[in-house]
Amino acid sequence: MIERRILPRWQAQLSENWDNRLNGSLKGKILGLLGVGTIGSHLAATAKHFGMRVYGYTYQTETCSTVDRYFHGEARLDFATDLDYLVCSLPGTRAIKGIVDSNFIAALPNRAWLVNIGRGTTVDEHALVEALNNKSLAGAVLDVFTEEPLPRGHPLWSTPNTFITSHTAARNYPPDIASLFIENYKLYILGKPLLYQVNFERGY
Repeated sequence: MIERRILPRWQAQLSENWDNRLNGSLKGKILGLLGVGTIGSHLAATAKHFGMRVYGYTYQTETCSTVDRYFHGEARLDFATDLDYLVCSLPGTRAIKGIVDSNFIAALPNRAWLVNIGRGTTVDEHALVEALNNKSLAGAVLDVFTEEPLPRGHPLWSTPNTFITSHTAARNYPPDIASLFIENYKLYILGKPLLYQVNFERGY
């Protein structure tokens, strides 16, 4: 949507204006994944279909083969410095609360877009609003927030280049839940380990 300039072209359509300005392209752009779990790994593989390079930030693991470069621990700001798109898909644990803080946002290039589909507590919303208002960040696509529903009057409703998707990115559908339950029930009957188990010590 961003690279193809879908919304500006729709606005041009409303005024019957032929907008044939050049598109951008995802090819060669760098996608940064803040968290490379089940969702991040899927995004990494999808990004490769568009010719993107993929960087991943994790605490230790490097299990996803479609990530071109991994960053860990204190390399958090180094990870941010050359990204075109940052996707946050981390779980809501105490360890990652506010990990995308003012320092992290300042390390992102001004061409970068921030996409948060994980947990609202990952991102310092005040720092994000400030960066978007002073154009030190290109834009944001936000599905999750510190407080939900996002209150009326919150600055993010009217912050430039901000798209809000109201926590709809990963809704569960009954057919998907049923098939997973059936699969795990069969494993349970056989005495085998279940899929997608939660580690309560880690919080996800």
